[in-house]
Amino acid sequence: MIPYVIESDKEGKGRSFSATLIANLNCEKLLSEPNSGTKHRPIWSMYAGSESELKPFINNLLLGKPAKPANRYNQDTLPGGGSTTQIEYLKSYSYQTLTQITSEGAVTTIFLSELFRLDTGFIDPNRIAFCLNPSNVWVSSQASLGSSWVESYLKSEITPEFAHYFCALAHLFVAFLDRRTKAPIVMDPKFFVRLMIRCFEEKLCSFHLNGNRDSFGVNANFQFYAYGVEGSNMAPPLVFCGSHETFEKVLVEETRTFFNT
Repeated sequence: MIPYVIESDKEGKGRSFSATLIANLNCEKLLSEPNSGTKHRPIWSMYAGSESELKPFINNLLLGKPAKPANRYNQDTLPGGGSTTQIEYLKSYSYQTLTQITSEGAVTTIFLSELFRLDTGFIDPNRIAFCLNPSNVWVSSQASLGSSWVESYLKSEITPEFAHYFCALAHLFVAFLDRRTKAPIVMDPKFFVRLMIRCFEEKLCSFHLNGNRDSFGVNANFQFYAYGVEGSNMAPPLVFCGSHETFEKVLVEETRTFFNT
């Protein structure tokens, strides 16, 4: 966890506001205005603090005021950044917030709604883009479809736990795609897995970097970094970004292959 502070614009005057960053997702490829210098512009963040201190902190963040690490010598830093990396939420983005009040304080999540909502209400004519960030509780609640055929598609040995996660994620993956494209998608669990694997191969989606550049499903071009998701009981997140033309070409080819095998 990293304590952050928003300081007054006037030196020596005014209030400062603070909160603790619990988890964070940052992906440059999904932003029209990517990170600037030492400032990170997250797509999803989770903060904790007392109810009285968290509310003004979040309000100031949403006004576009950057927050900086309260302690520059803190050894816990954001992946892809450093001990002085600031966090900024541009007013031009459609951030939404969700706050949960607990007996110990409050937790607020800030996120770009068009990337995390299942149904955005419209199809973006310029691109398909979204982020999947399911909880471990949700993943474990999904029906298990076995691991042997998932292994055959991935062409590598995997644990039953990863197979279960991959299948659950593939269902969510197709649900998000189905709301963002006019092209029909085959409604078959095995096709979901095949399609997601093919999208990884075509560099349309990626797991987070965090030093795992050679791992399956990691595309360095996305510049996708995650912080604190494991400690927040979240499953490994995934981002998708591509043109309609590229995705529809992949979809047609994979559909043909699926019915011919």
